[in-house]
Amino acid sequence: MFAPVLFADVSSATVDYELQIQFVEDADWRDAVTDVLVDGVSIGVGNWNLVAGELRLNPASIASLQYAGDRTITVIATGYNNAEVVQPLAVGAVDTSKTTMNVNPALQEGQISTVTLVAKDQYENLVSGHQFKYDVNILSNDTTTIEQYSINGVVHTVSASFVTLPLTDSKGEVTFEIQIPATVDPEDGLLINIDGQNISFIK
Repeated sequence: MFAPVLFADVSSATVDYELQIQFVEDADWRDAVTDVLVDGVSIGVGNWNLVAGELRLNPASIASLQYAGDRTITVIATGYNNAEVVQPLAVGAVDTSKTTMNVNPALQEGQISTVTLVAKDQYENLVSGHQFKYDVNILSNDTTTIEQYSINGVVHTVSASFVTLPLTDSKGEVTFEIQIPATVDPEDGLLINIDGQNISFIK
């Protein structure tokens, strides 16, 4: 017998959300289903949910649905041909706990440091097109010198919030420079927070 045609979820098809693959309801076919495969590998009994007109798959419990790309979903039912659909999956939202940052060299007086941020979702997929924002807190405990700190070409002499950085590239990366002035008064400096990642220099 012929299995119903499966229709990919195109509404919120990212690794963050449950997939809802639709079909014309056929209760007999649903009752005959014995397995669901992702790219030819069984996801295991109990890891799919078949309700009227819908196959529900949760990436949180299915490792093969936790990375972005096209996945072939196959439903096997006794007495029926296999039902199959290609399901596109996009990366999820940026997870700040997975984001990485490298500062090279460490911030020092009179020096330019390169900062590389890598945006990742909860499953460590690289997230392109993400725009990080930073807050900078300028410390001026000694007013002898009005220090000028450059972050991505923007000069800061006072604190600022929600300053945007360039979008991440296809590898989820954005790189920018921080320049500390040659002269910084004692106990002066700056604190930078970028989506929970912190950089600081205090003399």
